[in-house]
Order: sequence, then structure tokens, then C-alpha cells
Amino acid sequence: MQDFVDTISEIKNLHGELTSAKGVEVIAREKHGEKILFVMNHNAETATFDTGDLTLEDQLTGETYNGSVVIQARGVLILK
Repeated sequence: MQDFVDTISEIKNLHGELTSAKGVEVIAREKHGEKILFVMNHNAETATFDTGDLTLEDQLTGETYNGSVVIQARGVLILK
């Protein structure tokens, strides 16, 4: 099944917003030309995701992130 999903994703040029570990969900929303990323760690332990070349600010704390980021167990980040 994963091969099927990978093939369709490649054909349709679909890709995630960020590279993330298993159990880390990244959802993008865009309004008025601004994109906001919701990063949710569904795991019972810390996990990582990678912002690539982006520097993003957490809209809840003001903290900035870039590169490899650790997200707390069951944690949520709202990044812009």
C-alpha cells in the first residue's frame, strides 16, 4: 500500500511541508497569502522534524526554529 501512495504522490508532485518522524503530523493552512504550519506530535515520546532551509516562529511562544527541531511528547507547535 505504501508503494501505491508513494507512486501517486510522485505522479501528482505531492509532498509534505516538512520532513517529520513517524507520528508527527504537519498540516499547512494558508489565508491571505500567509501559510501557517500546525505540527502535532502524536507520540508518547519526543520526536523530531526538519524545517529544511526555513526559519519559522512559534506563534504561541515567539521561539524561532530552523533545521532539526525536537517536539515534546504530545506537543503542538503553530509555526509561521
